Amino acid sequence: MFSRIRSFVATLSIVALVLGSSVPALASSSHLADDDGVQGQVPVVLDVLILRPMGLLMTGAGLVIYAFPVLPITAITRPTQIFKPLGPLVAAPARYTFSDPLGQH
Repeated sequence: MFSRIRSFVATLSIVALVLGSSVPALASSSHLADDDGVQGQVPVVLDVLILRPMGLLMTGAGLVIYAFPVLPITAITRPTQIFKPLGPLVAAPARYTFSDPLGQH
């Protein structure tokens, strides 16, 4: 019984290894950059309905994370760098949500 399970798991692992190593060879790079050089465009509908609301949620979550655990610890340990964590936690999601053009991600 255990030998059948072991052989099945070994076979599954070999198949996953072979398929996992061959997938990058099947990928084409033609969809990564358009003629105008913009990379990673998404449909505007997807951007407006899903990505922007998630960016707004991440801005709020970053603000909450910055206000409670990060701000007091930074104020105690490094008071001169108190605004340094604000950039990645709040400013980057806010820039994504409010400043970036639609569909350019």
